Amino acid sequence: MFWGLGGIRAGWRLIIYVLMVVVFSLLLQKGILKIPALAAIVRLASHGTLSPRAQFLIEGVGIISAFFAAWIMSRIEKRRLAVYGIPLKGAFGKTFWLGVIIGLLFETTEMLVIAGMGGFSFGTLSLAGIAIVKLPCSGPWALPCRSLRGVPISRLRSIHTK
Repeated sequence: MFWGLGGIRAGWRLIIYVLMVVVFSLLLQKGILKIPALAAIVRLASHGTLSPRAQFLIEGVGIISAFFAAWIMSRIEKRRLAVYGIPLKGAFGKTFWLGVIIGLLFETTEMLVIAGMGGFSFGTLSLAGIAIVKLPCSGPWALPCRSLRGVPISRLRSIHTK
């Protein structure tokens, strides 16, 4: 009933996996509530204030639970983790980045549709005039932009074509 030719039957594997994810999620949530700083974030989220930190905790619990349960299942079934769709080799390959692009496009479309239906507003611009142009060239991440200040466009073209 539980075992087939290939080991544990697929239905039972799914049930075991889902139960492990639920148990790990509950254990992680209880662990998070033991840490005062994290418990405060969870308390705020339960009162309707969903901050990026709270969202990170929520998503993190789900991801860690799913990966840990998949790892345990790989050990139970004596299979590689890659069999469960989590390959270590090529983890950040073409397929990953394609998924990132598709995910961002989906989320952008979703936000635009919700905004178009009056669900929320992007608000007004915080910057105006020349500040919009200067912002990308400010801060520590803009070193390449700063290093190219005063370089004639013709020189940039010759650098790019070499």
